[in-house]
Amino acid sequence: MLNIKSMSQLHFSQIKQERINIFSSRKSLLFVSLVFALLVSSFSSCMLMAQGFATIPSDDVVYVRDDDSLRKAITDTAVLGGPVVIVFERNIALIGSTLTIPAGADVTLTSDIALASSAGVEFFRLFGVAGYDTITVNGGTLVIDGIIVTHVLGSSGNGVTVNSGGILTLSSGRISDNTVGDVIFSNGFGGGVFVGFDCSFVMSGGVISGNTVSGGSSSGGGVYIGGSFVMSGGVISGNTAHGSGGGVYIGRGGSFVLENCGAISDNLASSNYDSQGGGGVYVSGGSFVMKGGVIFDNTAHYGGGVYISYDSIMKSSFVMSGGVVSGNTATTALTLKHLNLNI
Repeated sequence: MLNIKSMSQLHFSQIKQERINIFSSRKSLLFVSLVFALLVSSFSSCMLMAQGFATIPSDDVVYVRDDDSLRKAITDTAVLGGPVVIVFERNIALIGSTLTIPAGADVTLTSDIALASSAGVEFFRLFGVAGYDTITVNGGTLVIDGIIVTHVLGSSGNGVTVNSGGILTLSSGRISDNTVGDVIFSNGFGGGVFVGFDCSFVMSGGVISGNTVSGGSSSGGGVYIGGSFVMSGGVISGNTAHGSGGGVYIGRGGSFVLENCGAISDNLASSNYDSQGGGGVYVSGGSFVMKGGVIFDNTAHYGGGVYISYDSIMKSSFVMSGGVVSGNTATTALTLKHLNLNI
């Protein structure tokens, strides 16, 4: 059954004011300054979450500069156990195949911010091999906290694929400019991130942008969900699916929760078939719960913002208790067969 609850406007935390006795003009000025700082902090927190800033946790830290040292650090943590923070000291181009995070590995990838700044970049990049995913989380745990996962311009491959019960977290950095599928011979799924069955993806910050899936039945330009996805911050923007789900595609058995400061904007689903669409989000046999966040300025022929598809095997569901769906564009009129949210 389709269950849609009322929509509320996106709001920021309210600051409770208390009566305070002020004994001098200096104390009064200090009080006003502190309140102003709290207000600015409250209203800017979502923007900071979207931009993301790399942090260095207190676990074991390994610095890497090339493909060999990166792969060795991951192999060592899988064998020896324990979490490891791998710090990029420069851009790294993978050689031969995908970078695999195996079962037993607990890895955080980040950049040396001082070196990145001196090089004139925000984060260092990890370039995938043409025809391969840049990263495959194969049962392990991966946190992306301040690198850019991408491919060399013109080459193909997903950004990150999560399989075999793997866990992915994006807290800062970007997954961008990855392309998978072929317009004629094959369909692509999850250009930025592909989340397999029984796997999970948590996004609290960072950006997924500029990714593309090609092929008439391609799905999930930004993210394809076969497992679970919780988005509490960050931005999914500027992604394209030639089939359905420009920003996010929720497949059979998949679940997506959008809350807090998450934003899905400026994505495109370009198919003109009435069974495809969903510029922002497409739901097909999965569940979508929207507690907060925004879905805006997305485009599709059907369901510019959200498209809820009929599935005869597993029911699609959309429950909305907060957030905003607004300013999206559908180039074709609504149908009775499916629910389309174009607002």
